[in-house]
Amino acid sequence: MRRSRISIARAMLKDASIVMDEAAANVDPENEDRIVQKGKHEELIGQKGIYHDFVLGRKEAIGWKLEA
Repeated sequence: MRRSRISIARAMLKDASIVMDEAAANVDPENEDRIVQKGKHEELIGQKGIYHDFVLGRKEAIGWKLEA
């Protein structure tokens, strides 16, 4: 986290463009070792695993409706 802040500060001082990766923005050293899959969507969706299950679950949940 500290290295990220230093890198961002340097980029700001140089007036450089900054690209933030939202998916990894909150990854700190304590959570980094919980990362079990890496890759692009096309690669990960084709593999059995956490990412595939998550995306499939989200697609199924889109059609859910609560009835009173």
